[in-house]
Amino acid sequence: MPKILKKSTSFWKNNRQKKIAGIIQEELAKVLQQSIRDAGQQNLLVSVTKVTVTIDLSVAKVYLSVFPEAKAAEVLKGVTSNSPLIKHELSQITKHQFRRMPELLFYIDDSLQYIEGIEQSLKRRREPDRKSRVALQEKNDIETMNPIFLYSKAIYVRQKFSECYQHYQ
Repeated sequence: MPKILKKSTSFWKNNRQKKIAGIIQEELAKVLQQSIRDAGQQNLLVSVTKVTVTIDLSVAKVYLSVFPEAKAAEVLKGVTSNSPLIKHELSQITKHQFRRMPELLFYIDDSLQYIEGIEQSLKRRREPDRKSRVALQEKNDIETMNPIFLYSKAIYVRQKFSECYQHYQ
């Protein structure tokens, strides 16, 4: 008997949810930028990267990206503590679009840090550290000193040269 998926808040997304999430994301970004300017914060960038809304439209999960990352915890704490005020201001802006403003839950979006970690691990794979480079160079030096290796290399080069020479004649 096949399994039937129940409608979960994380899997099913209808057009109404998408529309509400988009409006919240756009308007909340404006509200946060204005509050940062009003607070006199300089060198701080907060962006709303993603908003997901539950099926019953009662809860909106808001993911924030903060630059510099060192201030992310401080910003999240401030935004979470001012969540009722932010919700009220947002509901005043969108009062003609929503019947009811969803509860706002704020999270730090760490996807950029995750991607950066992957990139750094890939760079480490491509660029071996100094010890492994030295060991690899010593191995290559030993191979190049081997007379059989040198002879086989000379034969290989001669064959390639003759193939190229014949190709151009």
